[in-house]
Amino acid sequence: MKQQIQASVELATTWLFAEQKASGEFPSYASSLLEAPNWQPDSVNFVTALTSLALQGLDLPAAVAMQERAAQYLLGEREGAGLWRYWAKAAELHDYTPPDADDTACCSLAVGSSAGTANQRVLLANRDPQGRFYTWMLPRPEVRSLAYRWQLRSERSTSTRSRRVELWQNSEASPSDVDVTVNANVIRYLGPNLAPASAIEWVASVVEEGTEVEEDHWYRSRTSLYRSIAVSAREGIERFAGLRSLIISRLVDMAAADEFRSDLELADALRVLRLFDAARQDCANLAEMLLQRQLPEGCWERAV
Repeated sequence: MKQQIQASVELATTWLFAEQKASGEFPSYASSLLEAPNWQPDSVNFVTALTSLALQGLDLPAAVAMQERAAQYLLGEREGAGLWRYWAKAAELHDYTPPDADDTACCSLAVGSSAGTANQRVLLANRDPQGRFYTWMLPRPEVRSLAYRWQLRSERSTSTRSRRVELWQNSEASPSDVDVTVNANVIRYLGPNLAPASAIEWVASVVEEGTEVEEDHWYRSRTSLYRSIAVSAREGIERFAGLRSLIISRLVDMAAADEFRSDLELADALRVLRLFDAARQDCANLAEMLLQRQLPEGCWERAV
């Protein structure tokens, strides 16, 4: 199977290399969650960041080149002290949402040291009374940080505030939104030395109590949460390392019941099992499923 996996990775890398835009952006598509898929081109920083992160560790020249181009693109999308929004600057909906913790964390991870550290203070200031990270970066009366207030000063303009009212009224977004996977991604970015214990404990408690679905407002996927937790566990978040057996058990059960909703969830699950050093056969079972689902051109089925 090792040779099959290597061939699969090389084929997928070749396909992705051809798809990446000259700007460094990876193309993305949007479709309704409630109706039959009707894919429309979109332009979001999030997809470029996560695609680049997925390439990390691949010892292939094309993979390295794609990461470098993606980093340069994302640096051009950066605002202020290293904040990012969901939609790219060229997208019609760019200003529909404020900068957010999730895109800021994921884009920072994708660009590496070029992101600087100024945004870490801003992220740490953007927390609720329980110490959890808010999703949206907004002016908040309780936040005393001058750096935070300065970086979010544009959110106080009349036109921007009107845009935010539109967002809160016409979507499921809320100014007080707190999401478990967003918190896990910010923890991953900040690392064991900076990530607050309160946020770490909350994420861990959600997994232990099995309330991931209720606390996941944007990803709608346990595997996305588990992926971030597993990476952080490898990088020194001991509380997350203690979730190893529980998460492995859940993923093995999901595989047995064929509960992965997409090829991406399957790939996430396989990565988590490997990060947690799960049983070789459990990893092999998921790898075989993923190999079988790869399309001839090298990609996998698109999914919401």
